[in-house]
Amino acid sequence: MANWPVHSRDATIYGTVTAIGLVALAIFTSVPFSTGWLQAVIVISACGTVMVVFPDTDHHNSRPRRYAMTASLMLATGFTVWALLSAPHDYLSNALSPAEMVTDPEIISAGLILGVAVLGVIGFGRFLDRLPHRGPTHRAPGMIFGGIATGGFAYLVSVSSIQFTAAVIGFLIGAGGVLVHRVRDELS
Repeated sequence: MANWPVHSRDATIYGTVTAIGLVALAIFTSVPFSTGWLQAVIVISACGTVMVVFPDTDHHNSRPRRYAMTASLMLATGFTVWALLSAPHDYLSNALSPAEMVTDPEIISAGLILGVAVLGVIGFGRFLDRLPHRGPTHRAPGMIFGGIATGGFAYLVSVSSIQFTAAVIGFLIGAGGVLVHRVRDELS
């Protein structure tokens, strides 16, 4: 079973090779980068990199798990702040009284979003606590999750003309990242 430095090195190599391969694919198939392919390449490569270390989130004290939980909470907080800042009311220049804050629907919505996100992260952590190490995250369910997550992100950032292609390639790269982790564990 490989340790963190080995998996993180493998993740870096996998992400780099994936990015180079996808750029080469775009060049050789004459896909113009103006179609949004560059965004898809960046997302697919980044997600593929993460998927190499993802399987170790089932171990309670692993670095990937700590980083995932921290990143999830930071994203939830950032999304909540973004939701507040993009709201029609300007909260930075027009201070609200405490009574207005409690009754303002945008603040209530942002608080609910943050609360649900934090509870989701905590619930996901509790779910991971119940998984045995080298359990489902290291096998087919982990590969399917990695593929769906990577393919889903690729689909979301792509323009309509390449969404399906980006999602399929993303699925394969995400599942492949989990497979790289599994192979390294077996070789070590």
